[in-house]
Amino acid sequence: MSTRERWIVYPILFLTLGIALRDKIIPAELRPLSVDTPAIACGRLDVDDLRCATCTVVGPDGRTCARLRGMPSGAGCLEIAGTGATPVLVAGMDAKGRTGQLELADNEGRLRAQLGSTEAGGFLTLMDPQREIEVVLGHDGEGLSLAGHFRRVGRQAPLTLPCRWRDVLRKMALEK
Repeated sequence: MSTRERWIVYPILFLTLGIALRDKIIPAELRPLSVDTPAIACGRLDVDDLRCATCTVVGPDGRTCARLRGMPSGAGCLEIAGTGATPVLVAGMDAKGRTGQLELADNEGRLRAQLGSTEAGGFLTLMDPQREIEVVLGHDGEGLSLAGHFRRVGRQAPLTLPCRWRDVLRKMALEK
């Protein structure tokens, strides 16, 4: 056998031996498993780490009950549906993508309450069914405020005097 033939035959021989003995030498736990299929149906799936773009929970009737997904901004969003198909609870980032927010709606999808955080503190907004009046309780960095927002008039009116936390704490200390 010439040198040229050896350079052809021996690499092919070792390659075939390696392929034939691979599953006998490398344990199954160390071998990567990859499945590329459009759908998998099973009764139970146990995993240590599940990575996906969207996780949807469906009820026995096939209707979507909850959805956990990633947003284009990189934040996560959780939506829980009521008896209809519309979400009644949404937890995620605000529209600007800066702070967290929790929204509660009725079965028709009308927003009823909103709880969120701001750079200064947080807020709670409650709406009536026609969304004519909103009551906002929040912290603006200086203190606590309670205000009503009237859509027909287009104005916000304070329902209490602004309350400064430092003043309240000072007054409570003096009363002791």
